[in-house]
Amino acid sequence: MAIGKILASFGMGAAKVDTILEKPHYYQGETVKGEVVVEGGMARQTIDQIYLYLVVRWKKEGLSRNHVWYEFPLLDGFEIEPGATKKVPFQFELPLDAPITTDDFEVYFKTGADIDNAVDPTDKDYIQVSLHRRAQAVFDNLKKMGFEPKAVEAEFTKYKTERPFVQEFAFRPPQEYRYYLDEVELAFTETGEAILEVDRSDRGPNGAFDERFGLDETKLRFSVTEEDLEDDAAPLQKKIRQIIERYKEV
Repeated sequence: MAIGKILASFGMGAAKVDTILEKPHYYQGETVKGEVVVEGGMARQTIDQIYLYLVVRWKKEGLSRNHVWYEFPLLDGFEIEPGATKKVPFQFELPLDAPITTDDFEVYFKTGADIDNAVDPTDKDYIQVSLHRRAQAVFDNLKKMGFEPKAVEAEFTKYKTERPFVQEFAFRPPQEYRYYLDEVELAFTETGEAILEVDRSDRGPNGAFDERFGLDETKLRFSVTEEDLEDDAAPLQKKIRQIIERYKEV
């Protein structure tokens, strides 16, 4: 075996991968464009596959966990000569339910290549993710109604999803709702639908009964249309208010 191949098998002088993104900031649902640059090492090597993972790092109480949110296979089966460079362009849509970046949530792309008889190279590129404009409209209208954001959490068991978890936003209700509600929680699905969960207070009608028997939380899905965003999103605020106020009487 040539010395170059021997060194490559230990990760020295092996091929390298580097992902170059068009920009560092994206919105949910936006098209991500870029290219993976593969640089040959000291020996000819066979690249079985190049892949790109969307990874979310969630930090809680000093601990962190990495979760693969989505996998994007890019290219299968090619050889790279010593010192050669190969560029692999890509584009895809960022999932509508990709967690947004906060102090506790970091999002990055991890690039890797499967190489025969060698240490597989990797690359990591952090991005800033913001809410899709329809999701942002729901968030903004809750705040306009006086609901105060109080926490962003990773919810692992409450929702039916193929994702590792659902990012959930909790809001403290304004004074006019505090007799009926403890909090309102907001999440978004893979298709961009909003899920509003109303946590009823034990002070409201039937509140103690509902809390005792686990009936104090109610989820409702709804879509946000272009019509909902007209007139400074007044139709959307009306829709949200109707959803929440129905629980005054439940």
